[in-house]
Amino acid sequence: MVDIFISHARGDLPRVQPIIEALEALGLTLFINLDGADGDAASVAQTDAALRSAKAVLCFWSPRYFFFGWCVTECRAALGRDAMVAVRLRAYEPSTPPEDLRGHAPFDLADWAGEADHWGWRATLAALSERVGRDLTAPAAPARDAGPLGGFAAIDTVFDQERSRMASAAERVAKIFAEAPGHIFRDPLKDGGEGPALCVIPAGRFQMGSPEDEPGRSPSDGPLRQVILRQPFALGRLAVTFEEYDAFCAATGRAPPPDCGWGRGKRPVINVSWADAQAYCAWLGKQAQAPYRLPS
Repeated sequence: MVDIFISHARGDLPRVQPIIEALEALGLTLFINLDGADGDAASVAQTDAALRSAKAVLCFWSPRYFFFGWCVTECRAALGRDAMVAVRLRAYEPSTPPEDLRGHAPFDLADWAGEADHWGWRATLAALSERVGRDLTAPAAPARDAGPLGGFAAIDTVFDQERSRMASAAERVAKIFAEAPGHIFRDPLKDGGEGPALCVIPAGRFQMGSPEDEPGRSPSDGPLRQVILRQPFALGRLAVTFEEYDAFCAATGRAPPPDCGWGRGKRPVINVSWADAQAYCAWLGKQAQAPYRLPS
């Protein structure tokens, strides 16, 4: 049984390859479908067996990915057995994924360039860890050269600092999520101040949708299905305000959005695109040293 099935569009392979190499460096066994839907019968059978048995299926979402039906089929097959881990490889419009996949927010690796502390990468490894059955987020010890090169004390110091930072962050997250559901908190920001107010949502399950015989039901209200939240998470308590978004603009040199005469401060920010919102989340994640993303 392989650890991870790599589901990607062939045209994206140059961008996927560094991620494959990083996963292999962690000792993971991968199945990479290089033939797509064009392989012979034996190749198709091998791919299907790997797709059904892999501990996790890593789906590299991009405009190309959603263009090919076989990519989407692989994604749905993984989703059906809770093996899917989706990452955003390239930007696409929110309406690009099929409707049944739009509710699954991918981890953002569009700007990942091999950084071990990239929050999209850390979140991806955490999701894969849950499925492959071992922790992939702990930094590996540096390889040592037996020769008299020196410098190992400095290298060890860097890794010790990284371990300490990760342990502190993990302890903070564990403490927050140990609080009662509905607990409100704010992350401190690296450059000063605090992030938006967040509310703890506990792990659990609920029914989404409505039964077909419900009076006044519309087609978009279904299907009725059970949704499982395997881990607690935190959700913004209120809409992002002009005050919060203007701080991001000032820090990154962006032009602040117009308020159309309604006022700024604590009012909900307006005139912000999906790409703007993604950039805000990425900046907030780096400032708070925690993964932030849009709810959907």
